[in-house]
Amino acid sequence: MESTLTLSLRSKTYTNPQSIPCKEISEFLNNHPEKNFFQSIEILDFFEHVQDHLPVCILVWEQTKIVGLLVGLKIENNGVRYYFDNGPLIIRNRSNVCQKILFALEKLSGDSVSIQFRWQLYPVKREDVFESFAYTKQERYNILIDLQNDDIFNEFCASKRRQLRQSYENGLRISPVGSLDELLVFYSILEDLYLKKVQKPLPSFNFFSTFYQLMQKQNQGIILVAHYRGRIVGGIVCPFSDNETIHEWYIAGQDKDYYRENVYPSVYLTYAAIKYGKDSGFTQFDFMGAGIPAVPYGVRDFKLRFGGELKKTFRYLKQT
Repeated sequence: MESTLTLSLRSKTYTNPQSIPCKEISEFLNNHPEKNFFQSIEILDFFEHVQDHLPVCILVWEQTKIVGLLVGLKIENNGVRYYFDNGPLIIRNRSNVCQKILFALEKLSGDSVSIQFRWQLYPVKREDVFESFAYTKQERYNILIDLQNDDIFNEFCASKRRQLRQSYENGLRISPVGSLDELLVFYSILEDLYLKKVQKPLPSFNFFSTFYQLMQKQNQGIILVAHYRGRIVGGIVCPFSDNETIHEWYIAGQDKDYYRENVYPSVYLTYAAIKYGKDSGFTQFDFMGAGIPAVPYGVRDFKLRFGGELKKTFRYLKQT
């Protein structure tokens, strides 16, 4: 039951990005210190164009001003699931605004099997409220690289610097993806990785082609691909949070096929994305996850060899 503190607020849920009040949201985000790509108008527009990805936006108003925002995704695949990254965003961390958002989400998600909040960039806000709504807290790691550090490339471990040098000397090159044909080759490499190793659902090709045709062409992100001997041998997908953070969303490279030739696509792609972020004036590089504390994880070990700071983050999960 809602308290009198939340009854003084009003919430509205949007599932059609065309109907959201863009001007008011932009004003809210421009004044919020934790604004990011995953809580933005741009990602709502992106999700709207991706098959099987249904955008969700919950706004909380106090009189005529937005005081809380939550942007996320509804996926219908073996049951309805909701995912929210780096949100909600709340003015002055107000408990009643967080409560209002979660009340609205409860009304929306009555048909769901799970709801998941994932934080990579910022500390969890209002943990007490999430726990009062029966969410379970899960610890995670992330790694962030400070791109304002002029010495970041010297902080790469010696083996990674050697692999970068060898890859370049042996002809590996990186460029922005230039066509859907190139993107399809990268997607097949990514699909193979997810099938054999990651063993988690991978979005359809439409997700990546929409990112290329919409987000990259609007300078909201970039897909880099690795070329070797006339072939695409890997790629990386990086959305942008304004001019502050460049995120590593998806990455795959055929290192196992070419390491005997001293060519390491995944290593070079990671370096290229970090360098792109630094050269473009971003302040940090976000690896978007590094596993569970106390559980061995080879991907975390790989990422830490590029320097950066290991940070503890959290998820909140609710099975419904």
